[in-house]
Amino acid sequence: MVNQVGACMVYLGESLGYAPSSAAERARSDAVLLNCLDYVSEGRSSFHPVKNTMSYSDQKEEADRASKEFTNERMKKFLHHFNKVVLKHGSKKPVAGGVSITYADFALFRVVDAIMFQFEAESIFQFTLSSMRWRGTRQACLP
Repeated sequence: MVNQVGACMVYLGESLGYAPSSAAERARSDAVLLNCLDYVSEGRSSFHPVKNTMSYSDQKEEADRASKEFTNERMKKFLHHFNKVVLKHGSKKPVAGGVSITYADFALFRVVDAIMFQFEAESIFQFTLSSMRWRGTRQACLP
């Protein structure tokens, strides 16, 4: 389950120097982080629509239908939202608007990286992903 990932990312961000520097930046970072975790949770659920503990192969027919619905409806909404988040502060700055990256940047990087890996050939995602593509290069260089 993904329910403790947010708390772990906040803790590690604070411990390793990737915490927001102000209350406003923390609120924006937390919002981005939680939206990323919602995306991951909804995406995973689309592959396990009958029962979360059943294997994909045991519910493949239902999962194919649910994942297509997720891709055509919810995923597009998430992508447009993430795109707006990135563009709000410019594609070269942290997503929370501060001077340095936070755990929110890492969370969004992971979401965008997974989308690009899974849907690179899908033209419907190219516009949204192009403004977020810089993150892969920038964050791949970090320790």
